[in-house]
Amino acid sequence: MAYQPKKHRKFLATSLSAAMVASAVAPVAGFAANFSDLDESNQFFEQISALVEAGVLTGNSDGTFNPTGSLTRAEAAVIVSKLLGLEEDTTSASKFSDVKEGQWWTGYINAAAEAGIIAGYNGKFNPSDVLTRQDFAVIMAKAYALELKEGYEGSFSDVPAGAYYEEAVNILASHEIILGTGDGKFGVDGKMQRQHVALMAYKADIAFGDLLEKPVMDEEAPVLAYDGELELTVANGAEFTLPEVTATDNVDEEVEVFYTLTDAEGNDLEAIDTLIAGEYTLTYFAEDAAGNVSEELVITVTVESALPEVTGVSATNLKEFTVSFNQAVDADTVVEANFTIGGNNAADVVLSEDKKSVKVVIADANVSSVQPASYAVVVKDVKSAKGEAIVKYTENLKVFDNTVPTASAVKLVGPNKFEITFNEPVKTAGTVKVNNGTYAATVSPLNGSNVVTVTLAASSLPNGDYTISLAGFKDYAGFQIDATELTLNYAKETSIPTATVTSASQTEVKVTFDREVTLDATNSLKDYFYHTFSAWSPDTVTTTDNKTFTLTFTTYPIPEGTTNLVVKNKGLAASSEIKDAWGNKLESNITLPVTVTADKTSPTVDSVKVTNEKTVELYFSESMNVSKVEDETNFKVVDAEGKAVATGFTNSYDAVNKKVTLTFDSKLTGGNYTVEVKGQEDTALTANALATVTLPFTITDKTPIDPDANATDVVVTAVEESAADNSDIIYVTYAEKMSTTGQYSVLNAANYLLAGAALPANSTLELFGTTGKVVKITIPKADQQTVVGGTLTVGRVADLAGNTTTKLAYDRVVGTESAPTVTAVKQTGANTVEIVVNKPLKVVLASGFTTTNGALASIDSWSINSSNETVIKATVLGADASSATNTADILTAFNVAADILVSETGVKMAASDVSGLIADFRAPELEGTSAIADGVAADDNTFTINFTEDLTTTNETFFAQDLVITDVNGNVLVAGVDYTTAVDAVDASLLVVTVVNGDGKKYNVKSKESVTYIKDDANSNKAKAFTTAKEVTIN
Repeated sequence: MAYQPKKHRKFLATSLSAAMVASAVAPVAGFAANFSDLDESNQFFEQISALVEAGVLTGNSDGTFNPTGSLTRAEAAVIVSKLLGLEEDTTSASKFSDVKEGQWWTGYINAAAEAGIIAGYNGKFNPSDVLTRQDFAVIMAKAYALELKEGYEGSFSDVPAGAYYEEAVNILASHEIILGTGDGKFGVDGKMQRQHVALMAYKADIAFGDLLEKPVMDEEAPVLAYDGELELTVANGAEFTLPEVTATDNVDEEVEVFYTLTDAEGNDLEAIDTLIAGEYTLTYFAEDAAGNVSEELVITVTVESALPEVTGVSATNLKEFTVSFNQAVDADTVVEANFTIGGNNAADVVLSEDKKSVKVVIADANVSSVQPASYAVVVKDVKSAKGEAIVKYTENLKVFDNTVPTASAVKLVGPNKFEITFNEPVKTAGTVKVNNGTYAATVSPLNGSNVVTVTLAASSLPNGDYTISLAGFKDYAGFQIDATELTLNYAKETSIPTATVTSASQTEVKVTFDREVTLDATNSLKDYFYHTFSAWSPDTVTTTDNKTFTLTFTTYPIPEGTTNLVVKNKGLAASSEIKDAWGNKLESNITLPVTVTADKTSPTVDSVKVTNEKTVELYFSESMNVSKVEDETNFKVVDAEGKAVATGFTNSYDAVNKKVTLTFDSKLTGGNYTVEVKGQEDTALTANALATVTLPFTITDKTPIDPDANATDVVVTAVEESAADNSDIIYVTYAEKMSTTGQYSVLNAANYLLAGAALPANSTLELFGTTGKVVKITIPKADQQTVVGGTLTVGRVADLAGNTTTKLAYDRVVGTESAPTVTAVKQTGANTVEIVVNKPLKVVLASGFTTTNGALASIDSWSINSSNETVIKATVLGADASSATNTADILTAFNVAADILVSETGVKMAASDVSGLIADFRAPELEGTSAIADGVAADDNTFTINFTEDLTTTNETFFAQDLVITDVNGNVLVAGVDYTTAVDAVDASLLVVTVVNGDGKKYNVKSKESVTYIKDDANSNKAKAFTTAKEVTIN
């Protein structure tokens, strides 16, 4: 049979190990395991064994295989002929002169030559020559009539272009049947090792031949195994262990599992740092030896924030909102008053099963009538499940409902009632038909929820399926439901109601039935329950849904441990059984075990929260005795110096949030404080006392400006068409320093409207002056308009602490920027004065003022204080106006000169007489160089100290404490013992000092470094110290 190349056979071996290279033969038959120099440690053992078993390869006569030995050209022809199944041709004359009859290879060489697989050199084959790598490549490429694999672009640096073997080498390399030597070279002229020939022959036959049994291709991917949660939550700072994920495979006994770890931004990580809150993604996969990759397993790991917080608020309709938290919250603090939407408390709140989100429902009256709706959302006073206070959260949420409501389910709840569940709350009722109106049905009044109750006119229906047709129902956005049909499976309930205890303490137990039940109204609900003894009934029983009943036991509290609570099947009256809507009655009492633990834990103060400068909240770990926590004497608030705060406060207790609010009569100044809490106890059956505790808190600015309550919080004035550039200038003066960055910045032009319109495009806004409270708005001359008397609207802005105004906007009439005026004149010394002007000035000159003795001698300094006032310190002339050093008399006149002093806003000060503002702030001081002299009368043991003004007689005996008197020996006299003081009855500027037995003696007299008691009579100004001792002799 002539050989026919198999050009189009599918290549199956591309996934075989690239470590396989080519190998060869020997003239003795056997099995690879029988060769003395070959065992399974040889990487080509499997391939050699397969070819030996197939009779393609043989060993040497000495029992060896010699895997690294060379191969002759004749041996190569034999191997290829056997691979291809060519029959030996021993009858035809050989084409090669050196291939003689009778040689063991002659028939194979002839067959290979006839098939066009081998060729010689000048009529010779050279059968005994060593086979080179390139020649074997040519033989194998011809044997299988292979073509270059599409897309192959490789090459070897030592294979010359145009060489007779170039094409064959590239073809075999493209099919991965032969590889290079690992250095970018093919190994031209190198010998072909026997083991490499074996590998090449094996790979070629598996891919393109029919001789060897084809290996089963492993195309099945491994399977990952994991029995944990796909969403994991880790507390901040807690240890995190990687989830254990394993893999199984249809072939491999062991499969390695790999994973990648990324953060929320997709960055690759080596490990999760649990001190960094956020969401992390673990992606697991496995790969078997055949390269099959498993499906990915994705595990999300959420590291909680160190502090509990609200992570966001969302809404899909106009009535329901979802508040999400970063960790579980305390169910007791999830109450309507703690969730405010649009300024109104929630109508209902529902905590999710994982306690990390709350569905908030608002009342119909508070649902916006326009879209998109804007709601101010406030979440406050909520605690984490660990008892940590969650910081107040605020957000302006825009909601747009563009979804048509749908009905998703119908449920039978009684013999003539069923409920329809919608995907959102329903506002407008539609029509409901049962079997196209065969059975009359009435829609119960809507209650703002997504569940609608329908009552059948018939008392019951036969068991079976019924078609419920719906139409006309609308949501709160006004969208109407599409015509819908649901199937109601009507099956009469025949089972007896059951009950369970859903919560229990020593004083309260909640019993929940599996359905609504009826307790005979002629009986007291208390008659249906008791614990321990039949006489120990609850004090009260209440229910809102006839499913859950709350029992309180104050007269007969539940004892610690396990007790039986009995639900009686009927009350005291006859035929008063507990029954459901179907008439199924309790046939006997239900005994429910109740296990309670007595509260023996002392309460603690979990946290202190400052709401604003007047309000401080204390959160307790459990419910507290109201009379104790509302007793102000049990709380003491002191400042950083340990002094009790001057302002009083009142207490109020919020039992739901276990919170005491201290409301101060007036604002506390910024700083550090502590509050001592004592005399408290919880509400346990046996009260547990709170150990006295002192807790710190800090007061900062938490109150926004309130222009509605305080007109001066925002004042708007203007200077029309200034002479400089004909621009209008508006000044907005705030009561405190304001924010200049972000959305609520006072420098954000979007936060202002002038005459109801946006500020002109080229308007500029800048802080004016040094106080951080004044904004200067310059309206360009191109947009000149009448400003004064118009309206400037100030939007929502924030103070420097970030507190935003409560309203969205405030209107202010633009007033005329007024001229500055003098508000105080203080004579601070014999020839000094301090003048206070109510506005910042930019021009201050001495000629701007005149006094009793003429113009001011000089302006010594001037500055702007924290109240945005200009404080000017100046020197005044004395009686001799030519000298600035003369001591002035007490000022009696003070005037402002016209148009000399100018405000920062460019307004000149008008002339005015402010003499009535003069106030004496002078310190009394020694009068002249002989102010300390012997007393007026002889032998009276006195000397006098003469001051520049009259002294007060209040506490005149204490003046002695301000003096230091020593005798000639340096002994210091004791005030009040060795000497006394009094103001002279005739001349109040004289201080009379009486020294015991002082006549005829000398003394040195001076004051202490700081005077405390000696004051003037006019304004209680303390006297100026005189620390240089003066000698006086008493005669």
